[in-house]
Amino acid sequence: MYQRLDRHYNQFVDHKLVSCHEFEQDWTNWEIHPNGDEVIVLLGGKATFVLDLPDGHECTDLEEEGSVIIIPQNIWHTVKTKVKTKLLFITPGEGTQHKSV
Repeated sequence: MYQRLDRHYNQFVDHKLVSCHEFEQDWTNWEIHPNGDEVIVLLGGKATFVLDLPDGHECTDLEEEGSVIIIPQNIWHTVKTKVKTKLLFITPGEGTQHKSV
């Protein structure tokens, strides 16, 4: 899906990706967005966001529907959960990278 979106939206240059994902397991990858902050809204469930900051990992729990986290530009991050969780993402997609946890 992301390859198709990259083709149709010029690698997300000057675009934001607004998407909703539902999952119930920890992510198996880290991601980073070099071209802007990512805004994430909890629509259901519970999630722990792990940010790989220069001075170590920082964890932030979202437990109430409507809670928001802003992932700063150029910060690797991943998500952990054990329950069905639904998140809304507003992502500066240009240049997004992934790596295994």
